[in-house]
Amino acid sequence: MKVEEEDHPDIKFSHLNRADGSATYSKAGFTIIGAVNGPVEAQRRDELAEEAVIEVTVRQASGFGGPDDRHLESTIHSTLRHIILVQNFPRMLIQVTLQVVEAPKDKVVDFLDEGPTESNLPLLHALLQTTMLAVQSAAIPLTTTFTSFLVANVMGFGIEMGPDVWEMEQICSLHVLGMTSDGKLLVDSAEGVWEFEVWELVIDAAKAECCPSAPHTKIIENGDYDGEMEVDVKKEEEEENMGQKMKDVVKREIQKEQKWKQEI
Repeated sequence: MKVEEEDHPDIKFSHLNRADGSATYSKAGFTIIGAVNGPVEAQRRDELAEEAVIEVTVRQASGFGGPDDRHLESTIHSTLRHIILVQNFPRMLIQVTLQVVEAPKDKVVDFLDEGPTESNLPLLHALLQTTMLAVQSAAIPLTTTFTSFLVANVMGFGIEMGPDVWEMEQICSLHVLGMTSDGKLLVDSAEGVWEFEVWELVIDAAKAECCPSAPHTKIIENGDYDGEMEVDVKKEEEEENMGQKMKDVVKREIQKEQKWKQEI
């Protein structure tokens, strides 16, 4: 199944036949294929007596993996350990493989204080979103689900949700947030310079986009912060938020898989 909508990512769900779960996520120049296998029996030297082992592998479109890839794997691994019920599968292995099929050639972000700097945060955002979809496709028991958000604090424009960071200038800070379905912060990775008040606005913007019904402080609209900060979250109540978007993708696939029962 493929979902294509303007200003929304292109998503394929459960399309790899030889994986227990799979998903493809495409947006902002990135195309990531995620595959999940497991739980399967772990090798004796790797197994844990009371819980499952999670193995995350990130493969770039070209070249060999380096320290940056290991850092991405570590972040995704830590995130999965917080949501997968690993205690349900002792001595088992859950494998998550993320293949970067397409990525922007120039990964330089124009930070206000640091100048042009290479950043892996846009890639981390795409990898987290792909991981969540692939794990759901594999029907692995979870404590919760999450949605990843890329948020930028741009001089003169304020808080921008899901920005095209390659085209922006004077970015004060760039944030990748993982918000659970009930509005709790699961992942927080950032680069640049920011103050605590700005961080709170970033969290509230992501929370409002993920689950508008969750309690959060009021976001300043068309206002300013220190004369320069403006929070731009223009959303009507009936507009579909990104958290609901991800839920709808999974719901449609479940309905598709259960269609055979209705035909009996």
